[in-house]
Amino acid sequence: MKLFLIVIFLLHSAQSFAQGNYEEINKRRNHIQYINNPETVFDLNNLPICSNYGCSKISNASISSETLEVINNTLVMSIESPASEREALANVIGIIEKVIGEQTNTQHDIAGTFHTYFQFNKNKSEQMDCVDESANTLLYLRMLDKMNKIIWHEIVGLSTRGGIFAGYPHTAVLLKEKQNQEKFIIDSWFHDNAQPAEVVSYKKWKKGWKPEKK
Repeated sequence: MKLFLIVIFLLHSAQSFAQGNYEEINKRRNHIQYINNPETVFDLNNLPICSNYGCSKISNASISSETLEVINNTLVMSIESPASEREALANVIGIIEKVIGEQTNTQHDIAGTFHTYFQFNKNKSEQMDCVDESANTLLYLRMLDKMNKIIWHEIVGLSTRGGIFAGYPHTAVLLKEKQNQEKFIIDSWFHDNAQPAEVVSYKKWKKGWKPEKK
């Protein structure tokens, strides 16, 4: 009888864990879909920010009128050309990350995913992986697009690479130039929090591109 009860308990625990895990995965999936939807209108006072690997934690943050002014000033150069807009957007991602990091305890996030294990001060704030980084970058770009701040590009959504030549699975945000339909990736995962994102041709990125070490 006692053995029977133990088996029942273990089965129930496993079922509860599986159910909880499924609900958590479903919650993350719904959140990414919400961000990826071009029709979503974001509240600047209540932005859902991903962190803690795989968007396992969602924190609320806001963007002030002062920060919006800095963003607008940075995007002034976007008017010149698609290339200047890509450069401006890369800088804006860094600006927003700094403001958001201080509100969500991600201000000390370091480049990549696994490097944190070799940092002595790794517990100073939460770390983000490429899922967190790409979801947040997509949110920022969707937000700017809704505010009519992006002129030359369409925000396509998330793009994933991986395989024999591209290495570990990795996700970033895909842009498409409106005039010639050329595709670009904007990727904030390669650098520490508050640094400008990388912008690179989609074809090059898809093959496993990463920035050269300085």
